[in-house]
Amino acid sequence: METNRDRAEVFADLAVMSGLLKPGDAFPAAVQLFAESVVAECAVLGDGYGSEDETAGDQIRASLLSSE
Repeated sequence: METNRDRAEVFADLAVMSGLLKPGDAFPAAVQLFAESVVAECAVLGDGYGSEDETAGDQIRASLLSSE
C-alpha cells in the first residue's frame, strides 16, 4: 500500500479485484467490517515481530485500521 493512499480506497480496490464489488459501487458497511477484521487478524500475527516499542502488527494497524 502506498503510504499516502486512503485505507477506504485500498479496501474498495481490493473488493473490486476480488469480485465483491463493481467499480463505482457503494462500499457496504459489512465489507468494511470484513476488511478491518482481516487486517486485525494479520496484525496479531505481526505482533511477534519487532521490538517492545513497535511491532509489525502496530504498523499494520496504524496503516490500515481506523483510529476511531
